[in-house]
Amino acid sequence: MHIAVCYEKRPLGDSPMNEPIIVVDGDKRSCRDMCNLLEGHQYCGIRCHALANIQGLIEQNSCRALILDLDTVPVDNRRVRNLKKANPGLCVLAVSGRIFHPELKEAIASYIYACLCKPVDPDELIYLVKSIFCNATNSEENPVEKGMEDPSYTAQ
Repeated sequence: MHIAVCYEKRPLGDSPMNEPIIVVDGDKRSCRDMCNLLEGHQYCGIRCHALANIQGLIEQNSCRALILDLDTVPVDNRRVRNLKKANPGLCVLAVSGRIFHPELKEAIASYIYACLCKPVDPDELIYLVKSIFCNATNSEENPVEKGMEDPSYTAQ
């Protein structure tokens, strides 16, 4: 089954959370609903229906987060690994109706930030999105990360 890449960026103007989040979902209705949920919490969602040209979207929009529906978009360990290696700062949130994905064992263990079960709990999703943006914003001030980068640093 071939799914054409189709996306629509829906900016939120001067919102403090206007850095976009790409939602990759083969089901256009589900993708729209996820973007609407994000936008209801002042996040900008970009709709995408396949992984074919995802790298261009990430670079074009300086994305820090990607929500990937494992049930509607064909994906494997290699694809997720390559995506993360090309974009080390990108956090991938996986969404699925299945609780077990043995074919994605490596990706889930090493490259996916979190997995959410369908139907997605809006509070859980927003909590994870906030943690992604908060961690990225505060990483320069985080003494644990600073200690890992600078061996001479000692916590007080």
